Amino acid sequence: MAAGCASSLTEPGAGRPLPASTTGADDMQALADSLERLAGFEDLRAGGPGDIACGEWLESHLAQQGFATKRQPFMTPFFEQTTALLRAGEAEAPVFAQGVVVPTGPDGVNGPLRVWRAPGDVPDASGAIVLMSLPPARYSQLAHPALKAAIQPLSEAGAAAIVLVTNGPSHERIALNADPNGPAWPQPMAVIGPRDAEPFYEIARSGAQATLITDGACGNRPAFNLIGEINRPGPRIVISTPRSGWGPCMGERGPGIAVFCALAKWLPLALADHALTFVANSGHEYDNLGSHHFVSEAAPPPDEAKLWLHLGAGFAARDQHELGTRLLPLKSSDPQRFLIASAPLVPTLQETFAGLPGLEVPYPAQASAAGELGEILSAGFPSVIGMLGAHRFHHAPNDTIDKTGPELVAPVLDAVRSTLLRLA
Repeated sequence: MAAGCASSLTEPGAGRPLPASTTGADDMQALADSLERLAGFEDLRAGGPGDIACGEWLESHLAQQGFATKRQPFMTPFFEQTTALLRAGEAEAPVFAQGVVVPTGPDGVNGPLRVWRAPGDVPDASGAIVLMSLPPARYSQLAHPALKAAIQPLSEAGAAAIVLVTNGPSHERIALNADPNGPAWPQPMAVIGPRDAEPFYEIARSGAQATLITDGACGNRPAFNLIGEINRPGPRIVISTPRSGWGPCMGERGPGIAVFCALAKWLPLALADHALTFVANSGHEYDNLGSHHFVSEAAPPPDEAKLWLHLGAGFAARDQHELGTRLLPLKSSDPQRFLIASAPLVPTLQETFAGLPGLEVPYPAQASAAGELGEILSAGFPSVIGMLGAHRFHHAPNDTIDKTGPELVAPVLDAVRSTLLRLA
């Protein structure tokens, strides 16, 4: 395995040809090496060992390509659980404590188990543990307006705890991005997958008591954004990607980090008359915390950035056949991915991303765009491109290396390289 994000490109030097915009065999191996290295970190939660190790690896890689690197430190919430489970009658199942966590302590909280499927299902939530079976969707944000509107009345009625059944396509629990400034509601909250939740529906009909335990260490811990710069005459291009998330995050984070690595090797040669800023942000799962710090405190001024390319979530994750509750992997990318750009760039992207399902229809950017792209647009950067998606295992615990692959990332890398050469 390569020590860094390898590439087919040679180091800068006199007489060396400009690199091609299409991937070759060495590039494919480099993408595979990057994905394998990322998978080795196992858990990318902000400020944790995997996130820090990932940042150190990328720091070494950028330095090898001639970037001057620095870290932008900040504090991020964390929770390291010792026990996280729901128990009622003879049933017991693991849960994931929803951040920002309100710990229950080792004894947990108790109350009658009530099931919610629609507004009005729990007329008296006072003291109850409410099992909220959410409508099917690809969930990612606790702050989604419909979700907030459903939870608010239960919280205000004095529920003892709220357990969200995230009925997503993976049939696993889905962790939800959250506000870093504190718990969204005063009650302990957790998420549970639909398979694990199934026994509790029948138990709830009997009026059984339930116990929710979310016990562990919590607070704030240090994290950092990694920033790499090549400062030289010429217009500046900014390349950004998140690096943290709720677990292994391979379909979610893998494509962005693999393309980030490839571009860090390719761009200094391909656009030798441009200045470059690369940033890999931590704190993504806490409502873009790291990106917010970078954009507001360390990014170049908007009038100095000729172009900002954001490599967001899941833009080259594996598609799946859905057979009931079974998912069978395909050899193509999940088309539930989006290409968003400043309006003047859209015609170029229609050409360079042609034939890539989901990305072949670029949308004009709006300041209200999701995720870290929204942070960039709201800061007034005039020329922005972003890719993002939510594949079927988005925020699931088994978003492992098989959920992407170099053969899925390579066509997007080709399109990105072609776009950068065209726009430069």
